[in-house]
Amino acid sequence: MIEISADDWDKTFAINMRGVFLCYREAAKIMIEQGKGGKIIGACSTAGYSSHTMAAYYIASKWGVRGLTQATALDLAKFNIKVNAYCPGITETDMMQSINEI
Repeated sequence: MIEISADDWDKTFAINMRGVFLCYREAAKIMIEQGKGGKIIGACSTAGYSSHTMAAYYIASKWGVRGLTQATALDLAKFNIKVNAYCPGITETDMMQSINEI
């Protein structure tokens, strides 16, 4: 936690939280305008349900995506818009490789 830079924090939240928020908002605007309801699917992670070392900023952002998804689902239900997020588990990526090397 003490080694996380403010820039890393900001970049992670810009992608994981702000990016999801903007997508949800713009999709909702279109669906509300069309008046037919719909489904919005976001990307979360199993990190939104757990915690482990070396990735506090990533985990916090995914818990945020989970909360944003649930709150957005409640807000948009009156428009017959369903909002969910899928939460894939660990996948072998460059990010995971760098965590494994620590």
